[in-house]
Amino acid sequence: MESGKRADRPELARALDLCRRKKAVLLIAKLDRLSRSVAFISNLMESRVDFLAVDMPEASRLTIHILAAVAEHERAMISERTRAAMAQAKLRGVKL
Repeated sequence: MESGKRADRPELARALDLCRRKKAVLLIAKLDRLSRSVAFISNLMESRVDFLAVDMPEASRLTIHILAAVAEHERAMISERTRAAMAQAKLRGVKL
């Protein structure tokens, strides 16, 4: 399993290449598990590979862009909350 946080994902690259060669659709469980980056999702949408998020099979291109933006924002908020919690723990003397 590869992290959706990384841009360099060899397994995904292999899957995309196979989909291109076989003219297949890439099935993903959830959009935010594929990536939480609007740029990544946009690039994928512009590639020659169709993909389908199983949790929302009827999603339009607009919906996918909006949900990718929400996922990207949530990733930033998670990071901010984690930094704040770690700072508070450090103030309490917790060794990290």
